[in-house]
Amino acid sequence: MTRHFAAREWWRQRRRRLLQFLIVLLATAAALKLADEFRRLVWDSGPNGAVDLKHLHTWTALWFNGQEFFRQTNAAVYPPATYVMLWPLLGWMSFNAARWLWAGTSILALIAIILLIVRIAAADTRQEKVFVALLLLSINGTGVALGNGQLILHLLPALLAGMMLLERDGATLGREVSAAALITWAMIKPSVAAPFFCILFGWQRWRVLLLVLLFYAVLTLAAASFQQEDLLTLFKLCLAKASTATAHFAGTRNIHALLVAAGLEQWLTLSSVVIFAAFGVWATYYRAGDRWVLVAVAALVARIWSYHRLYDDVLILLPEIALFRIAKQSLLPRQRTIAGTLLAVTALAMLCPARLLDQPSEWSWVFNAIHTILWLALLMYLIIYAHVDRPQVIRVTDR
Repeated sequence: MTRHFAAREWWRQRRRRLLQFLIVLLATAAALKLADEFRRLVWDSGPNGAVDLKHLHTWTALWFNGQEFFRQTNAAVYPPATYVMLWPLLGWMSFNAARWLWAGTSILALIAIILLIVRIAAADTRQEKVFVALLLLSINGTGVALGNGQLILHLLPALLAGMMLLERDGATLGREVSAAALITWAMIKPSVAAPFFCILFGWQRWRVLLLVLLFYAVLTLAAASFQQEDLLTLFKLCLAKASTATAHFAGTRNIHALLVAAGLEQWLTLSSVVIFAAFGVWATYYRAGDRWVLVAVAALVARIWSYHRLYDDVLILLPEIALFRIAKQSLLPRQRTIAGTLLAVTALAMLCPARLLDQPSEWSWVFNAIHTILWLALLMYLIIYAHVDRPQVIRVTDR
């Protein structure tokens, strides 16, 4: 008890200074990183300039040209509906124009995410709001996503806004349609959005689930109309491409990377199915708990369960916001201390530059191992917190 009291007293006395130190450090890292990555997105004419946006722009054009898409592209692994959703951003202009449009929409997306997470985190003071905003801007993956022209920044505002609409008490048809439309947009990258479906299932938002499936089916059929193959063949080719690409390079810090490194490529699909199903059961059982803790666990599952690279580290923002809420609002001093400490450690760890992955293998594994261990620790803590907090939430709900 004495040690726990001493730890809480240490945290209480020093948290303001620690917060100020973190704000300065995160702001410096964000300014240096984002400026360079914006240059890479818009002006860099080399092979690393807007590297993923080049692929997305080419793939979108090929899809609507009616060519045998999956037979003529090596790295395209997104399902048909993705290209329909990409068309307004990429499909009707030159690549140079698309770079500027993507830069502008990326800035708007960052602003939208900041507005949403400040509200979700219940940040009250100016210092808290700045800190919460910097959690997003300082994550190394945020800069990589911007410079690469990746999808995560464009889908995250819709995902958060959709979850926020459903988090409110009382369900109206207009709110559910709006939430379904937003979540459908997040399905532009299914490997990120899919785990959040488990939360909708747990919350028993059946109409929203059906609407998302309906909207996505319409987009899929519209996309398929531009290709010669039938829909079933398109999905078979897409899955085959995804399996081949994952076996060749499984990304970083996820279950697929672990299995490929161990020579167990035959277990890739089964491992993802098991993790997805296990999370679905857990989310259903703890559906009465803090909903943003559930969203945070879904984000960690989304980062770990399938192929992802550095740019999708932006998902770690959601566990950070959950930790901020716990550190600020929990009635248990011990929980506030643990959550605040984990938040500070995570914020610092997510500053690690991507170039560490380019170091010799005897050093790059340190980068991967530290992040993996930290994410698993966050996952374990949030799962335990949901269990500890659940009875309190149920009593409030049942009044």
